[in-house]
Amino acid sequence: MSRGYDTANLRRKLKHGIVELEKAGFLLPLADDDRFRKVCCGEWRVLFERARPGLSEQHAEFKPSSKGDDLKAALVDRGVTATVAQHIVTRFPLDRVGAQLEEFDWLKSRSDRRVSQNPAGFLVSAIKAAYLTEVFRRRRHR
Repeated sequence: MSRGYDTANLRRKLKHGIVELEKAGFLLPLADDDRFRKVCCGEWRVLFERARPGLSEQHAEFKPSSKGDDLKAALVDRGVTATVAQHIVTRFPLDRVGAQLEEFDWLKSRSDRRVSQNPAGFLVSAIKAAYLTEVFRRRRHR
């Protein structure tokens, strides 16, 4: 595609190839809103995350359960929107979400400055990146 290609059609043109790469297991499946982000007029960022072996099968077979509904409600209670909470419980392993919630609550109870400005945003980022697990692991070994 040329530099002067119509950006309005770029998303539509790329979609077919992206879906094919997701089905082949090369890319992690992402929602369109997560994959395509508008920076400004005429400028877009497209996110491609390489799939790790065994991860795409895990996402394909994962279906929310009653535990998923409980975790979704727990996320909403902590300020996460219902749409994002639904996305999290269908996209990530439930034990990971539960562990991150427990660790988040521990940080919140200690008035940790990392969760003071945007607790819900911090929680969602922590679940996606699994970085609270490292904080908790270090805390337990002290």
